[in-house]
Amino acid sequence: MMHKLRPWLTDRGSFMQRLARHGIDARVRLLRQYWRLPTYTEMRQLNMTARRRNIVLIREVVITSGDKQWALGHSILPRRTLTGKERQLGHLHNRPLGRVLFHHRHMTRSALSFNLTPERLWARHCIFHLAGKPLLLTEIFLPDLVAFIEAHT
Repeated sequence: MMHKLRPWLTDRGSFMQRLARHGIDARVRLLRQYWRLPTYTEMRQLNMTARRRNIVLIREVVITSGDKQWALGHSILPRRTLTGKERQLGHLHNRPLGRVLFHHRHMTRSALSFNLTPERLWARHCIFHLAGKPLLLTEIFLPDLVAFIEAHT
């Protein structure tokens, strides 16, 4: 299965735009958003020091269309990222994160990494920097997407 999913996992563009190119009119639904202390791994990934360990904003969404659920999105945004023009990232509600990320003039993206979740779902992770301010994004590809890819390859 991995070989069929690989083009989706390795695509460096917007997941929502890729769905649209396949004729899927997807929507983002905010599941929950909350503040908490980052884990040690998240601190390392976001280049946070233990001395400056500050709370981070967690945003969890599901990407859907009709009765299909395509992916889960899990974003970790340090408080320092939510300053200036990037403050809007804390108030997206049901709007796609990618709409901000991929239209930001000073956006860079780290290499993608992948893993299988305990539920045997593929996930991809990367760090975005907006004018030097980091956020960690994880996207988990759900069974409806896997079935769609299987049916169309």
